[in-house]
Amino acid sequence: SPPPSPPSPRPSPPPTSPTPPPATAPCSDTSAYYAAVDASQSDLKQQLYNLIKGHKVASYGEIWGAFDSTDTSESVIPDSGGCTQPGADGDHDLPDIYSNKCWEEFSEQCGQYSQEGDCYNREHSWPKSWWGGDKIPAYTDLHHLYPTDGKVNSKRSNYPFCKVATASYHYEGSKLGSCDAVASYGFSGTGFELKDEWKGNIARSYFYMATRYGGDGYTCCDKEAVSGFDIKPWQVSLLLDWHAADPVSDWERERNSDICAHQLNRNPFVDHPEWVAKIFKKAEGASKTPVFR
Repeated sequence: SPPPSPPSPRPSPPPTSPTPPPATAPCSDTSAYYAAVDASQSDLKQQLYNLIKGHKVASYGEIWGAFDSTDTSESVIPDSGGCTQPGADGDHDLPDIYSNKCWEEFSEQCGQYSQEGDCYNREHSWPKSWWGGDKIPAYTDLHHLYPTDGKVNSKRSNYPFCKVATASYHYEGSKLGSCDAVASYGFSGTGFELKDEWKGNIARSYFYMATRYGGDGYTCCDKEAVSGFDIKPWQVSLLLDWHAADPVSDWERERNSDICAHQLNRNPFVDHPEWVAKIFKKAEGASKTPVFR
């Protein structure tokens, strides 16, 4: 047989496309979708869990194809990055939450990389090691998956998000280093900070994850920022700051609707950002006791 081809940052197999979504997803009408939710009740988090659980689960390979619709747009400019002009196909190409790169769908997916700008991959913003791997639907839940530069993603690793005080690595607005204990509510370990324009998006992804999977009974794992799917108070406090400073954008709303078409649920905190304060409470200091009701 012929010798194997040398490694390349470009994938050799054709991209895997997701199963076509239904013509009209049941979550597409937001008024009907949230009709039974009573936000005045103290069990709002449980109500939302009951609503968004049981979503359609994609394979990991299908995520490449899903990004082609969830993270591109013909009309809405992404929150940040280089995707301010439509590409050859008429869409704004894939924005990168960790760099200024604008990725061409499929042709620039990783693959192998040696430096920044080689290719993009599928970033679990809530690292999969925080729940023990790929055993649950969170592994392919688009509400916390984003296209990111492979090299920068590898630097982020599974470090928690924080306000970085002293950076040991930085690239186009992303930083890795020791955290500012004041701005990070008592946490001074190693963490990762992304650009301001994406901080609210990440906060709302985390609030979704805590709500969607917090009711499933997963106890793995106790990490610096989370215990199971409970976000620890210092991280909640930081994310609340990010949520307030970077409000929901048109791009984020469109992405939420596109994800609805694929996996048949929505992120309630994109549609109703005012519900965040009803569930997630700011804590003083760095107590490890979860603050959720």
